[in-house]
Amino acid sequence: MQRRRFIMAACALAATSALPVISKAASRTSRQSADFGFRVGDRLRCDQGTLLEVSGVSSTRNDAICQQYGIEFRHLEGPKLEEGTYRMQGSAAATELFLQPSAEGARAVLSRLI
Repeated sequence: MQRRRFIMAACALAATSALPVISKAASRTSRQSADFGFRVGDRLRCDQGTLLEVSGVSSTRNDAICQQYGIEFRHLEGPKLEEGTYRMQGSAAATELFLQPSAEGARAVLSRLI
């Protein structure tokens, strides 16, 4: 239930947010990471003190109705995170993400209705 609320909030936020203009010449990976503002190498710190680094961005669904991306995070320092919603602070802005534990650290799935 918590994941459903997060996905609905993320879709609403994405629909109302201004997105960067992306050149058609940009690579597919660059577009994927720029669409939600996450790039490989970005570091984010959660309110609990855990430092995570974006280790991968991949498209999990991309059709006429929905765009969905998986964001992989590598755990760098601080306590391990359980499944749940966390407030994350990056270099540009703060955001809330629903994270699930993974082998490297954590994973988030972001969706946007087109």
